[in-house]
Amino acid sequence: MKFLFTVILFFCGTMHKYFVSDSDIFYKEDIKQIQIISRLHTHDLELAINSAFNQKISITNENISEKKISELISNYFTENFFFHDLPSKTSFEFVGWENRRDKTLIYVSYTFKKKPKILSWSNGLLIDIFSEQKNIVVFNNKNTKKSFIHTKDKNLAKIIL
Repeated sequence: MKFLFTVILFFCGTMHKYFVSDSDIFYKEDIKQIQIISRLHTHDLELAINSAFNQKISITNENISEKKISELISNYFTENFFFHDLPSKTSFEFVGWENRRDKTLIYVSYTFKKKPKILSWSNGLLIDIFSEQKNIVVFNNKNTKKSFIHTKDKNLAKIIL
């Protein structure tokens, strides 16, 4: 029994939390659009929104309007996941969000008039809350599938189209 207790204490003492989110970027050349799906742990997203906007919300709380939650999620997303040097007249659309178990999925799109030659972006989602946060982004188009990892110290990715 003492041995089992020692083993449990050892593993509990050496365990640490991992903070990871993942996002997919789909580049749709035929319709000149970037579509993004980001998946974050709901509790972590709530902490980030509450900290960023000095709010006290719960995404799953039915007493808060979906419109208000959508506004907060959209604002947090655009402040922390953004593209650099997109062509002028690029429009952003917050498509929506949904909960799946303990994750929140965020859907956004960018539509542009002229095809960009290079896409570069930063994904700082949750990094303001968790300094060890890692954000995995998978870029997809008809010819390419490439993964990028964003961290506090390395938060810029670039791909030539």
